Amino acid sequence: MDKFIPYERAEVSYVIKKSKFLVTASPVFTAEEARLFISEIKKKYSDATHNVSAFIIGSGNSVISGCSDDGEPAGTAGKPILTALTGSIFTNIVLVSTRWFGGIKLGTGGLVKAYSEGVFQIVPLLKKSIISCVDKVDIIFDYSCYENIMFFVGKFGAEVESSDFSENVKLTCIVKSEKLSAFKKELIDLTSGKILFEILEQNINKKILIK
Repeated sequence: MDKFIPYERAEVSYVIKKSKFLVTASPVFTAEEARLFISEIKKKYSDATHNVSAFIIGSGNSVISGCSDDGEPAGTAGKPILTALTGSIFTNIVLVSTRWFGGIKLGTGGLVKAYSEGVFQIVPLLKKSIISCVDKVDIIFDYSCYENIMFFVGKFGAEVESSDFSENVKLTCIVKSEKLSAFKKELIDLTSGKILFEILEQNINKKILIK
């Protein structure tokens, strides 16, 4: 199963037997990032009874993961969250389930169900993204080519990051690394060679929203 990366943070809350749960999830790319996020949430909700957490980074044979029950009975909170995350369509994700105890004990099975529920509720709310390797380039050309080049850039799937209109037009474009050669060749053909290219950065990891 293909795995996606959350595009941005998200949260959801729910109540089970008077205990309030607030689940916060975020994209992360290292275990250190995950731990920093967990610390941030624990500090923000220091009044909570528990801040249970889990994270998973990578996929296949190169997975880094971790979880914490944060005071709940061993195996009833962090592990169920991690299990649910592992079975989801996401990776490179950290999740903290903050609980304010409502006075009614949930029992072992109830806790497992309650903490798993948080994953099932937040996953549909997460925007999906993938990491793509891209290059950043400047293209410089005459004003007479502007409309044709803008049409081509959009059709090609490149992104115009910025533009400068002075003596000539200069567009800073983001292009998938694997397509840069074709991008350059087709623009040279389109303008009969009347275009300048300058590679600014190569092999940038860019998070792309999947709509």
